[in-house]
Amino acid sequence: MKTLTKVITTTVLTLSAIGFASASEQLVPTDSFTGTKLCVVAAKGNKLKLNRAINKSGMSKRYIVENLKCNGMDLVSFVEQHGSNSHKINTFLAGKGYSKNTGTTDIASL
Repeated sequence: MKTLTKVITTTVLTLSAIGFASASEQLVPTDSFTGTKLCVVAAKGNKLKLNRAINKSGMSKRYIVENLKCNGMDLVSFVEQHGSNSHKINTFLAGKGYSKNTGTTDIASL
């Protein structure tokens, strides 16, 4: 009976450690620039907070999507790579036509 308890305890501890290791990365702004704050808010995945941050910035959503760079990437790519709830945020940013496969081109053969 003690062996079974040890096996269960070891399994639970191992699974807990794996869960902590796979937790999402924390994004922390390193400066107080508006663009940096927008990148971090977008990556966190809260559409309401992102909308408020965009309004507070005084820039249009379209301008931000087309011009803002986050760690050398455009905002949509940054959110795809680092963000939680990326599809919802990128649909909000890029419109209903957003798709993860926007870079893919279909070629028809004759």
